[in-house]
Amino acid sequence: MVTEIFGKHMDVGESLQEHVHGKLDSGVKKTLDNITHAKVTFSKHHHVFHAEIVIHDSHMGVIRADNECDDVYSAFDVAVVKIEKQLRKYKGKMSRHAKGIKENPEVSIFSATKYILDMPKDEENIEESEHEPVTIAEIDTKIENLTVSEAIMKMNLAQMQAMLFINKQNGRMNLVYHRLDGNIAWVDPSI
Repeated sequence: MVTEIFGKHMDVGESLQEHVHGKLDSGVKKTLDNITHAKVTFSKHHHVFHAEIVIHDSHMGVIRADNECDDVYSAFDVAVVKIEKQLRKYKGKMSRHAKGIKENPEVSIFSATKYILDMPKDEENIEESEHEPVTIAEIDTKIENLTVSEAIMKMNLAQMQAMLFINKQNGRMNLVYHRLDGNIAWVDPSI
């Protein structure tokens, strides 16, 4: 597993780096053995430290957790606990999903491009603007062939607001997303 540790507006010392490697190896790597890459980013704003952990697993994709605290070690430790809880919660589903990939290697995965747009922060400007938003990033991404429960699981593990996928049961493009009321919505077009 390749582990990258970054600091924004702060220096990440040797002691903190050893702490990160130790926690990831003893906790997360034990639970998930297909981790290819882990990225830990620390940042500081005034007196509050923010720790973000993004793990890339060869079967599950991206798993993400973050936390803020007035102590950098505590911020990281709580984020690790969040990831471990997510992994325990979804462990059964993850093993069934990984088994399905191994048994059926020709699973359809479509390539796509994800665009990140720069939108005006001011709601009045959004309605008045006649110009298209500026594209600030283009990222290659994959649209996977999943069941609805697998899509929800992957969306939650990556802490995403929405996930587009090909429904395994009907072959149609589907969307799941978090509603403002806390529920999850599923869009399955009939065309």
